[in-house]
Amino acid sequence: MKVLAQSKLSSTAPALFLDYDGVLHPDFVTRTRKGYELQVPGHLMMHAGILAEIMQDFPDVSLYLSTTWVRFLGFRRACDALPQELRDRVLSATWQSRMRHQTLATYDIQSRFEQIQSAATRLGMGQWLAIDADPLHSWPFADDRLIRCHPTLGLGEVRTQMALWDKLDSMVPAQG
Repeated sequence: MKVLAQSKLSSTAPALFLDYDGVLHPDFVTRTRKGYELQVPGHLMMHAGILAEIMQDFPDVSLYLSTTWVRFLGFRRACDALPQELRDRVLSATWQSRMRHQTLATYDIQSRFEQIQSAATRLGMGQWLAIDADPLHSWPFADDRLIRCHPTLGLGEVRTQMALWDKLDSMVPAQG
């Protein structure tokens, strides 16, 4: 993983919060002794190439992991699951291993939106989006920063790819 200077964690830098399950592969994943395993046809990270291709048009957008993989595997192992071109863009995650026990309990009961909002506030972010299957529909209706994926199709759905590209382009005009 590329080591990034602390200055890259700028509040003005545009960011995309990224979930894995239901986005980069179907949301039918179980955690086993061997790691994560997909329980339907396909393979883990099967749509990561699609995300990497879209992100090529937005070189200034960094990734922040909002996946439970960070919580259970750790930041480095969760990053290592991504292809290199995405891994190089990852700056941080909503979950931090240095969070205190009391914070852990709060984090675990928060919705994905609350976890992301907390991280964005902590980092002083101004421009950000999130891509997530959000199966509990916990995202506030009036907040349009979510690109909601179909839990089975994820980024394999052309409509979702177009929505992501359009929202990224609105946040930071494409350079590709």
